Amino acid sequence: MPKKDYTIDIGRLLENLKAELEGVRTLGPFAFGYNRDDFVMKVEQLKANLPRDIREAESIARESEKLLERSRLESETTIKDAEEDANRILREANEQATRILEVARLQQQNMVSESEVTRLVKETTEEAKRNAERDARDVMRQADDYAMRVLRSLEGSVTKVLTNIEAGKASLDRVQEGEEAAEEPRERTRAGQ
Repeated sequence: MPKKDYTIDIGRLLENLKAELEGVRTLGPFAFGYNRDDFVMKVEQLKANLPRDIREAESIARESEKLLERSRLESETTIKDAEEDANRILREANEQATRILEVARLQQQNMVSESEVTRLVKETTEEAKRNAERDARDVMRQADDYAMRVLRSLEGSVTKVLTNIEAGKASLDRVQEGEEAAEEPRERTRAGQ
């Protein structure tokens, strides 16, 4: 079944509307002798004669915008949650390191000042400090790993959205190419007449 040439109907409707508007008397920005309801009806006819592909493209564009906004909000929430988790983990690690260091400091103060005991306390304190620092580094690494996983997941979602947009654009390009290809034989026919 041949495709209807909407450009002829739309072009004819626009020419009729233009002709009617040119015949209206005006005084500055005011127009006299033109029926508003008639004008609205003709605009509605134009909208009704738009090809279905254009209306579908508008719908696809609106859906893409909604999907992008939803993805943006989800990514912001995910990043915020990851930052809060990382900050909480870091805060807990610092608190634990502070407690360990305080315990070690108190133990050191309560020890007898014999050289061997003092040396053992220093070693224990240093070991506790190294352990606390190592634990803090581990917690930071885990927080960084978690943030990276979240960002990779977000990247996948954004890639899917971009793929959908590209597919919509490609579909519109194919529709436009099909309409242009359908117009070329008519133009050649008209030129030959």
